[in-house]
Amino acid sequence: MRRDLVCALVLLGIAAGYFGLARNINRSALADEVGAHGLPYAYAALLALLALGLAATRLLRRGSAVAPAASADASSLATLGRTAGAVGIGALYLVLMPLVGYLVATALLLTAMLRYLGQPLGWRPLAIAAGGTLFLWLLFDRVLGIGLPGPLGL
Repeated sequence: MRRDLVCALVLLGIAAGYFGLARNINRSALADEVGAHGLPYAYAALLALLALGLAATRLLRRGSAVAPAASADASSLATLGRTAGAVGIGALYLVLMPLVGYLVATALLLTAMLRYLGQPLGWRPLAIAAGGTLFLWLLFDRVLGIGLPGPLGL
């Protein structure tokens, strides 16, 4: 089986597990129509759709030409390294958020991701990070009413 199909099956398994865990979230009498389980259900469905899309893409490209093994291995290794770096930045975000708060951690996350993706440090990435942080804060705190963690969550 190709690596893409194995990855799709693993992602589908993770989506099923995530859906199963979301089913265990207690329903509160104070919850709205969506409830606390609505977002995890949406995440599980989105992950399942991505997995099925990956599998479908691989199956549709089955007859297409494949790159030589050496270049495919080098490309896979580079992709794995880039993915590990992005996951590391996300893990650092999760560690920092309770310490410095949502606003500071999110601004740092967006700045770090822009730098990681090759954007030189300057006023543009800082403005993007500030605007993105403000947008997410307005969305989650003001529009959706979700309390934000940390001392600067406001």
